[in-house]
Amino acid sequence: SIDDYVSALTAGASFTPLIDAIQKPRLALAYVIRTFSICVSAILPFGAWGYFIIYQIAAADNVGSRAEAVGIFLQAIPFMFYAIIACIVAILFAVGIVPKIGPMKKAYQMAKEGKQMGELKEGEVDEDGEEEEEEEFDENDERKQNISVWNLILPIGSIMVALIATGLDCYLAFGIAAIFTGLLYIFQGIMTISEYVQCIVDGFLDMMDMVIILMLGYSIQEIMYTMGMEAFVENVCHAIPFVTLLPVLIFVFFSCTEYLYSLNYTLYQIAVPILMVVLPRVGANVPLCLGALISAGLFGANACVVSDLGVLSARACRVRVYEQYITSQPYFIISGILAAIGYLAAGFLLT
Repeated sequence: SIDDYVSALTAGASFTPLIDAIQKPRLALAYVIRTFSICVSAILPFGAWGYFIIYQIAAADNVGSRAEAVGIFLQAIPFMFYAIIACIVAILFAVGIVPKIGPMKKAYQMAKEGKQMGELKEGEVDEDGEEEEEEEFDENDERKQNISVWNLILPIGSIMVALIATGLDCYLAFGIAAIFTGLLYIFQGIMTISEYVQCIVDGFLDMMDMVIILMLGYSIQEIMYTMGMEAFVENVCHAIPFVTLLPVLIFVFFSCTEYLYSLNYTLYQIAVPILMVVLPRVGANVPLCLGALISAGLFGANACVVSDLGVLSARACRVRVYEQYITSQPYFIISGILAAIGYLAAGFLLT
């Protein structure tokens, strides 16, 4: 879960054949993958989400350095109640302790009969308009001789080592990892130089939508600073009669906005630098409130029907997006309610 996209894609591709073989529903796999890939990525300081959040903390006017931002983030990890609860619920669901609810029960019944609810057939057009194609492999292809789990573990390990060695310099670390991975694959004959370069270019193209969203987020952030958003948010916080209610209000309010249309990174871009300045002024517990805000973004990424991770995890498990949404929804809502109760209690106990 260094990156939620990579986690969802690799886990989906790896475990879908096994799930079919043991007659379990792919929709259950998609739910577990969707939960863990993003929640763990946000908890890890070197995960894609965690790393991004640290940068937003460092952007606040009252945070002196990136090292201080990392310290604040580490303090907020125990208060990421939704991420922790959602992972626990997913584990309990996987081992059979949490019952199968609603459409998920039907998915299990169909799987016992050898059918997959919401299965995306070969050549079928999914909600995103793309056809699902079945890859064909030539048994005589020499590249198959080099298929090994180490070709997955070593590149991921190189990212972690490079991040530590460069002091969490993301750009340099991922550049080093990209070069290392290219050499690893090219020398084994898995890819040619031209194929690897084309793969890198295709990856850039796939991320253009996210880059545009981030650019718009930073533009909105600057506009809001110019309009005096910090003063406005501070006045709103002062209007709340009990500062102990701030954590649960932050979680519930932003969970609702993210549930309607999850913008993922944009929420943290706009809200984190402002709240980091305002929360100490109103006497709030900063790590607790930061954990509540992060949890709200994670809830939206899990539960929103148009979340990019939802689309990705559904395609990785070869199921339709809508069926994946309706089967996993009860578990996300249960986790969200438990997290809200946790923030209400923690607000009174820890503020």
